[in-house]
Amino acid sequence: MSDAYVRYARRHLRRRPRTSFVIGKAEAIPLADGSQDAVTSIFLFHELPPKVRRSALRECARVLKPGGRLILQDSLQHHDRPDYEGLLRLFPQSYHEPYYASYTKEDFAALASGCGLIHVRSVMAFVSKVMVFDKATTPARGHTGSSKRTLRAGVAPLVNFARVVRSVAASSSLSRPNSVSAAAFGGVPRGSRRSRR
Repeated sequence: MSDAYVRYARRHLRRRPRTSFVIGKAEAIPLADGSQDAVTSIFLFHELPPKVRRSALRECARVLKPGGRLILQDSLQHHDRPDYEGLLRLFPQSYHEPYYASYTKEDFAALASGCGLIHVRSVMAFVSKVMVFDKATTPARGHTGSSKRTLRAGVAPLVNFARVVRSVAASSSLSRPNSVSAAAFGGVPRGSRRSRR
């Protein structure tokens, strides 16, 4: 997140003393391996060159705990909604979006699989898409990914996205910690909320 977004987030989340913010690059996340229950990204991946996009996805997987969840919200991609194909082709011509065309053709399920992430589902919302991935759990822990939990993502300016995230995350394979550690990257300020039973 940029300095401006971090200032915004701090103002709006000042009543949550356990919330902290770090500024860094998505392709070099300044967090420890396996330290986060969840990672979210909002409208970031279509802005990245393909090589950086892959590095950012690997970093998201690296910082997730086993059983953790990655939620990406971004633009629709080709073949998601046939009636929007023309719009997807015109968008990068009308706006300066040099990496958008490659993003629309990217196979995120395959990329995620190469990073140890399992594509759980994708949900379309008008011209947006929410992609959900879980990090595989280690067999030694005997976790089958069947536990139920709701992850609530606090997204101040994107209330509708927060509703989508809650509905998509409802069947997460995460355990029920007292609080959720989450990393968030992308174009809007956001934070994490305490999980609810």
